Amino acid sequence: MSALPRKRDVREEPPGYLRPPGGARYLNVSLRTLRNWTRAGVVPCIRPGGGRVVLYARSDLDRAMARFREGVVP
Repeated sequence: MSALPRKRDVREEPPGYLRPPGGARYLNVSLRTLRNWTRAGVVPCIRPGGGRVVLYARSDLDRAMARFREGVVP
C-alpha cells in the first residue's frame, strides 16, 4: 500500500522562517524577550496578510544577534 502525500499543515512555517516559539528557541531567549525585541524594533518580523501570524526570517534573526556581538577575538 503506497502512502498518500502528506498535506502541509497550515501551522508549518515556510522554509527559512520561524514562528515566535521557534525564533525564541533559535536565539536561546525567552518568548517574552523576543516579543519585547520585536516591539522595540530590534528584531524585524513579517506579518503575512497583515494578520496575527508572525514569522521571523532566520537571516533577520542572525543579523539582529550580530549587533549584540561585542568584539571579535583574534
